[in-house]
Amino acid sequence: MSENLALQSADIVAEVNAAIDNASEELRRLSLEIFNNPEMIFHEVKACKLLSDWCESRGWSVKRGAYGLETAFEARFSTGPGGRTVCFNAEYDALPGLGHACGHNLIAASSVASAIAVETIMKRHAINGTVILMGTPAEETGGGKWIMANHGAWKGVDACVMTHGMPTFSTPLCLTKASWKVRAKFHGLAAHAATAPWKGRNACDAI
Repeated sequence: MSENLALQSADIVAEVNAAIDNASEELRRLSLEIFNNPEMIFHEVKACKLLSDWCESRGWSVKRGAYGLETAFEARFSTGPGGRTVCFNAEYDALPGLGHACGHNLIAASSVASAIAVETIMKRHAINGTVILMGTPAEETGGGKWIMANHGAWKGVDACVMTHGMPTFSTPLCLTKASWKVRAKFHGLAAHAATAPWKGRNACDAI
């Protein structure tokens, strides 16, 4: 059985590679258009329209201005009832003065490529399920995903995946952590440092 699974996996990988190769020119075009038109957080109008239009041209259902952000979108397709729901995040905001130094154009193109590959396999092998391409603006200090999550994005998603370009070919281990602000106030107790220091309480000790 393990040999059959290995052969099947190899076949699937070959089909995935072929699907991405067939779309390589279009993926390159999307990536370069985003790269050549860098847009700052919450103003990614061109990139959002570019990707949304492309998804609609492929027949996917697209929601623009999704989940509380004008430059966010959700594109999805389903091959049938039931099954799992997997989401690929596409970032496309740029850095002030640096353009796409973080490679968000590549992140967007990679997520599009992944969605294409999964769509191809699901259709070819009659696998029921749903794939979502989530356009996530304002990643660079804007908290875009946090805003979207508060508006219900990713509810009902079984798995959420994204890739990030690196300067090497290695695969580093990256820890993902939640971010939350907490405001606390600690009260100390004043005392004379020479005559009765034991009566004092330093509020900084609580930290």
